[in-house]
Amino acid sequence: MFSLRLPLPCPEPRRSRSCDAPGASRSPSWQVSHDKDRPMVSQSFIGRDIFSAIWGLVILSAAAEHLEDLRLPFDPQLQQFAAKHDRSLSALWHAVQAYACLNDAVMTISIEDSPWFDPESTFYEFEMLKAWLVLGSLESQRFREEGVVERLTFDHENIRRTCTDLLAKLLDSLLSGHWAFCVDGRSGTEPLTDATRRLQEVFQHLTPILESVRFPSNAPFTIAFSTWLPTWSADDVFPEAQSYAVYIDAWIEHMRTARP
Repeated sequence: MFSLRLPLPCPEPRRSRSCDAPGASRSPSWQVSHDKDRPMVSQSFIGRDIFSAIWGLVILSAAAEHLEDLRLPFDPQLQQFAAKHDRSLSALWHAVQAYACLNDAVMTISIEDSPWFDPESTFYEFEMLKAWLVLGSLESQRFREEGVVERLTFDHENIRRTCTDLLAKLLDSLLSGHWAFCVDGRSGTEPLTDATRRLQEVFQHLTPILESVRFPSNAPFTIAFSTWLPTWSADDVFPEAQSYAVYIDAWIEHMRTARP
């Protein structure tokens, strides 16, 4: 997960490009802009982290829907699930672009690099599905002990747990993208109420996709915010991105006091 926060050490799993999910980016190198303390970050880095969280949510939701009759290779069932939710996915990508201000070239990655776009089989081993339970987790440290991954069961409870973490990761990456590419420090910012409304729209489009995960409530944004909030600390932000910490703290205060 790309973040303007200081990265935590984590093992790089086999067949993965980050410690979050297959397809996600490594922590990028970036330099400080001459515009105050705004870092110059690549849209593709943040874009891939946003997309990989969504890809993980779709994969695990598809697996949850087919849990009783899951077949390998899993790709045909995943493609069927994505086709069924094509309208929701299309609206979701538009909402992501509107909130994170990603350009059209970056947005093509969301479709062309998605695990269900490639006609060749990707999930031809059960372990490749199970890996998403590990890679999507916010608590990757608990999987470092020998035998923990082997004992992990691929069931609704663990799918729901990882999807909860992926929602928090998605929120974190979306906030990073919005601040990096949408917020103009020189001319003021969009009212937090309007920005929050557009952020919530992203999660609203996830609601039908996540039906099979069986969350206790139909509120992906609420789940994402309540899971993400305890992980936030302004002290973890890169020294060169302190205005990001100020912005996020203001947004958190807005969330606590306003009713967007």
